[in-house]
Amino acid sequence: MLDTSGSLSQNDFNEAVDFVYNVTKQLTIGPSNILVSAVTFSTLVRNEFDLKDHVTESAILAAILNLKRIVPNGGTYTFDALRFVSSHSLTSSAGARSGVQKAVVVLTDGVSASAISTKYQAQKLHNDSVEVYSIGIGNVTLSTSQELADIASDPDSYYLYRVDQYQYLSAIVSDIVPKLGKHMQCIIIKKRHLL
Repeated sequence: MLDTSGSLSQNDFNEAVDFVYNVTKQLTIGPSNILVSAVTFSTLVRNEFDLKDHVTESAILAAILNLKRIVPNGGTYTFDALRFVSSHSLTSSAGARSGVQKAVVVLTDGVSASAISTKYQAQKLHNDSVEVYSIGIGNVTLSTSQELADIASDPDSYYLYRVDQYQYLSAIVSDIVPKLGKHMQCIIIKKRHLL
């Protein structure tokens, strides 16, 4: 899930896309291996592509780079993106496979419009045995810190990341790739800003 709200600059968003690209490039992509989808969110949620849409490395990497066309704008409705991932992205009609461990990676730079709803939607994913990685970027306040922890699966020491600026996302690639490498399906969620 990629946050595309108005608090991001275009350069910040492009750094987030580069992070997703660099992580995905190191995963074994394929119909019998890892599948990746992308969801962007701000005030609205947008399904960028499903698990079934790009099953080769070259296709998924091209689709990820195409995300740079998005212009950040809008609010931070993290809970709606989590709900969408649960109700759509992780379903068989979107390409999810039964019996395969699922992971969701949430990149965000701020507190959502409803921390309570975000916690509830994240808990639904946790209850469904989906591993949720939470990556917070920027100035972390107490409320931001709590929300990132609520989004992440437990333990936070494994599933929660924080970086000061988008340009520092590259520093966590080598840590998160082996964790995601054990999964066969990954959903990337990023905050989206709409005009």
